[in-house]
Amino acid sequence: MADKAQMIKYKSGKITFEIATKKGAALKYRQGTLGYDNVLHSDTVWKNFGKGERASDEELGVAFGNISANDIIKLILEKGELSLSTDERKEMVDQKRREIVNYICLLYTSPSPRDRQK
Repeated sequence: MADKAQMIKYKSGKITFEIATKKGAALKYRQGTLGYDNVLHSDTVWKNFGKGERASDEELGVAFGNISANDIIKLILEKGELSLSTDERKEMVDQKRREIVNYICLLYTSPSPRDRQK
């Protein structure tokens, strides 16, 4: 199950909370292209997903106050630290490179007067 899930970590005080999302879904959610219902792998807030330790209601109450579990999950989705896969990181770098090349191509002017078109 861990290889099919992508973790988002949120630190509040000394406690780190984690939620499991479908691979690639959290980034799409943050970009606004995917709805909340299609993001979560499980609707549980974890203290340590790898060890299977769930966060207790007391810990959630101390860290987040009296808000519902869905609101806590949405907060972690929006503000938590997303661990990107290698492919996602590579795609982001390639996309940024294409944007820079496009920007240079659109705004480049030749410095010498004879190279400019009249």
